[in-house]
Amino acid sequence: MTEPATHAPPARPGAQSARAAAKGSFRLAPYFQSLSYLTLLLGAGLIALPRSSDFFSSAPSPAAQRSSRDRPEPAWLTPITANPTHTLAWEVAGLVVTMGWWSRKMAALWGVSPGAERLKETIATTLGAAAFFHLALVLLGAPIASRAADTALLATHLALLAATPIVYALGVPSIHDDGIAARYRLTRIVCQWAPETAAERALTAGLAGTLVGAWVGALPLALDWDRPWQAYPLTPMVGSLVGFVVAGYASWAISAYASLGADVSKYVEATAPKPKAPAAAPKKRKGKAQ
Repeated sequence: MTEPATHAPPARPGAQSARAAAKGSFRLAPYFQSLSYLTLLLGAGLIALPRSSDFFSSAPSPAAQRSSRDRPEPAWLTPITANPTHTLAWEVAGLVVTMGWWSRKMAALWGVSPGAERLKETIATTLGAAAFFHLALVLLGAPIASRAADTALLATHLALLAATPIVYALGVPSIHDDGIAARYRLTRIVCQWAPETAAERALTAGLAGTLVGAWVGALPLALDWDRPWQAYPLTPMVGSLVGFVVAGYASWAISAYASLGADVSKYVEATAPKPKAPAAAPKKRKGKAQ
């Protein structure tokens, strides 16, 4: 009797294309174009969406400055600072759409086409990351009872920026991934902060920029200037957006510099004159015996 053939579990969709992207086929020009468009979307959403509350009210009332009325703030800023909870809620709603588009762009640049299963993984991971960020914010001193909604919205905001693109492009590590590198890629670039390629650097930059930007953005909360824009959680929210975008451009610049250096090295090596082989010494003829 012959033993039944054993079949290895099928590779997850997009595993081969993901390996190709990891080897250096990540295209920097489309990444820069998409990142520029994302910057416009994030900025427009932050400025325009908080004004959308008037469309859902039968009697819209003009927003009023919350504090420091002796020092008027710019008129365009008042609708953003007048109600931080509404502002952050609109920002999260817009971010769901924007980061959904950005995640698909990043997956396309990686050369993968995630399906419904990857979408479920992304939603579950984003919710888990939001719970983790909520706990971290509370441990760092965020209000628990008085501003619970603001803290939950800020945690969701951070999760959408930091976790959604990475998980959608790479997926959750699985034993069915093809090769040990694919299984532990997410662990390496997230936990060890060790991106090796331009594609990995682009994903890691968004995560790092979000966390650093939120941390720096929280610093004005401790100042006693009593400005409306200092209201929690406006500054961490804006800081995370700025950090995400700046880190994205920084990753592009680093990858472009590395690519340019590699191209220059190849050109120099290809055009460098090859050293001539040393001429062979002439052989001495033996003289005839006299």
